[in-house]
Amino acid sequence: MIVICPSCAASNSCPDAAAGLTICCRKCKTQVTLPEAPATAAPPWYATRYWLAVMAVELLVVVGLVACILLYARGEPPAGLPLLGADVAGGAPRLAAPGEFLTLTWDAGQESAGGYFIIEGQRVALSGSGELELPDVTVRQARWSHEVFEPGQAPPPRPIVLEFQVLLPDDPALAAQAVTLRIAANLEYPGPSSPGGPVTVQRRAVARDWSFTVATPRQRARFAGYLRARTFLGVGVVACAALALAIGLAAVPLARRHLSVQCPKCSRITICTYYLGGTKLHVSACPHKDSRPVGSHRG
Repeated sequence: MIVICPSCAASNSCPDAAAGLTICCRKCKTQVTLPEAPATAAPPWYATRYWLAVMAVELLVVVGLVACILLYARGEPPAGLPLLGADVAGGAPRLAAPGEFLTLTWDAGQESAGGYFIIEGQRVALSGSGELELPDVTVRQARWSHEVFEPGQAPPPRPIVLEFQVLLPDDPALAAQAVTLRIAANLEYPGPSSPGGPVTVQRRAVARDWSFTVATPRQRARFAGYLRARTFLGVGVVACAALALAIGLAAVPLARRHLSVQCPKCSRITICTYYLGGTKLHVSACPHKDSRPVGSHRG
């Protein structure tokens, strides 16, 4: 119910459970006696204005969360882009562009003790309209210790996984060209020369080719826009999920209200607490004669 203060004309929102009690105006502290509760039954808590607003906001946030998740899950790169194959990109959509690094990982088809290996020399060449050797190459290596050669100390065999990070030439003429990248390397690794034999240093030459099309500046810009959109959607998923959780946790504390009322036992002013949409008024302890707390007033 809304009660108008006769002194300052301020509006005081009071719960129906406080009907018949004397309150203090929130603005000027004038004592105002509330009318008796109306004969009509109060609406359920979920049908009150506050909780309807909370549920509407929560619903909007949940809808936004679902929309962001669906768009993120179904988002596809723009059509017509020369995306790298799964054997180059590792499953994630990527472009090859002049002046950018390209990480190439593949199984060498050989096992070594503990998966250890080193690369003793490699040649990386890019061929298209011509052949160009690429000097800026970083190789991941897994060096071993002398313990792998001791009887009974060798770790179990594991596949050798090679990883090369290659810097493509910063040449605009490469844009839109179909090229082939070839890597040839000399591999050394600890392993038995025959099944069940002692572990020794083994040597093997490995090579592999990758074919792809170098992206143009316009294609790179379109792909960058796609990545930005996915970043925004990912942020939207996190933000909507956090907001939905925050609304659910804060709805009840924010619904708590305080009201100054006159104690029905000793006529002193005390504080009561109620929740928007609730039917119970919690009156705090009042220091009247025998120091007994005033009980809750039910609507």
